Amino acid sequence: MCTVSFVPVKNGFVFTFNRDEKPERHTTHFITQQKLAHKEIYFAKDSKAGGTWFVTDSLGNVAMLFNGAYKKHEKKAAYTKSRGIILLELAAAQNMLQYFKEENLRDIEPFSILLFENQQLYRLVWDGLRKHKTMLLKEASYIFSSATLYDEETQKQRREWLLTFTQQQSQITGDKLFHFHSHCKEDDKQNGLVIDRAGGCSTLSISQLEITPQATNIKHVDLKTGLQHEHKILLN
Repeated sequence: MCTVSFVPVKNGFVFTFNRDEKPERHTTHFITQQKLAHKEIYFAKDSKAGGTWFVTDSLGNVAMLFNGAYKKHEKKAAYTKSRGIILLELAAAQNMLQYFKEENLRDIEPFSILLFENQQLYRLVWDGLRKHKTMLLKEASYIFSSATLYDEETQKQRREWLLTFTQQQSQITGDKLFHFHSHCKEDDKQNGLVIDRAGGCSTLSISQLEITPQATNIKHVDLKTGLQHEHKILLN
């Protein structure tokens, strides 16, 4: 469950991810690197399920997972595989978009993925019955939130917040976007970008990937411990 934004900047693109989860899903594994035959992948590892909520690779591709499809769904008692594992399997494929098209997702809980592959941006959705692919404009800015946590009105408000923010900037930078994700509507612990819902989910961390032609710069802040990690990946 999360909020993820995509914003083009002067020398590339910035993805910023607020991870909203139950406190027991807190993780300290950052960052995990895995070498494959055709590339290397980098991801934050969920200490409970072993999957991830975002992954990038040495080619400059990115995949970010947010729970649910277009609306809140009825949760089943059990599913065959974690959505975070699905994201890792997708990232390991030579063609991530093709993997999504061909993979059998029956008995997998609904999810959405913001995918940036080969300089193209997509929203991929599994609604529990059907797959959906929407090609997005990489020249535009987007913010998506988990349908399991945020209703349609709240998601609309968040799009307006991002639009207002981008219109107010003479030049958008990764640091400004990180501040936006950290402080926008910070007094609203229910639906602001950093939440802390009584007896429920809270924002555990904020991760940011800034993609340039030469490198991917990763910044991750654990909001529970205050620890910050930075990692630079030189692109092939």
